[in-house]
Amino acid sequence: MNKGDINKRNLEKILSWCKDFYGGSKFKRMDTLSVCIDPHMDAAGAYCTIQNTIFINPKYHTSFIGVIDTMIHEYTHFRQDINVMYFKYFKEYKYSYDRHPYEITATHTAQRDKRECFRDVFHKKYNKGIY
Repeated sequence: MNKGDINKRNLEKILSWCKDFYGGSKFKRMDTLSVCIDPHMDAAGAYCTIQNTIFINPKYHTSFIGVIDTMIHEYTHFRQDINVMYFKYFKEYKYSYDRHPYEITATHTAQRDKRECFRDVFHKKYNKGIY
C-alpha cells in the first residue's frame, strides 16, 4: 500500500481495528466516533472532541504506514480525558508537546502497534474479511 491508498474506506478499516483492539473510551461514545479526510488542516491528524471525529490530512503523510500511525495516535486521544486534563498537563509541563503525558502515550502506542494494525487489516495472510 502507498500514500495513494489514503481514502475513507481504508481509514474506516483502521478505525474498526482500533475499536476492536483498544476498546472504547470512558469519556466519549465509541458508536458516534467517525473519521474524516481534511486536506486543508495544518497537521497530519487531529481528534476533535466536539465532533467526536478523527481528521486525517493526506498531504502530511509520505507513506501509508504513517497514516496508520496517525490514526492510532488520534484514537489514543479519543480514549483520553482530553476535555479536562489535556490543557492542564500543558500548563504543568510548560506547554511542551514532547513532554505532555497524553502525547507521549499516543506516540508510543502508535509506534508500537502500527505494523500489527497494517498486518491485521491489509495483509492478505491476516485479513479474513473481518474489517
